[in-house]
Amino acid sequence: MLSSPEGFLGVARQALDKLGVEWEPTDAQRAYNEGRSTQVPVNPVVRVKGRFSRHLRYRNAELVLER
Repeated sequence: MLSSPEGFLGVARQALDKLGVEWEPTDAQRAYNEGRSTQVPVNPVVRVKGRFSRHLRYRNAELVLER
């Protein structure tokens, strides 16, 4: 079982790593982390490189994939 203090998004990123899927943070997440924006990204979104068609979901939270 995966666990992360970052919540669902952290666990979803761990799962993508374990599945061997290349991913990167979205532009909104990068802007917030670099201090260029004060808007906190709320929805769990990652940008996926390559092919990945699974749905990662836990209860009401679902990971949104950008291409």
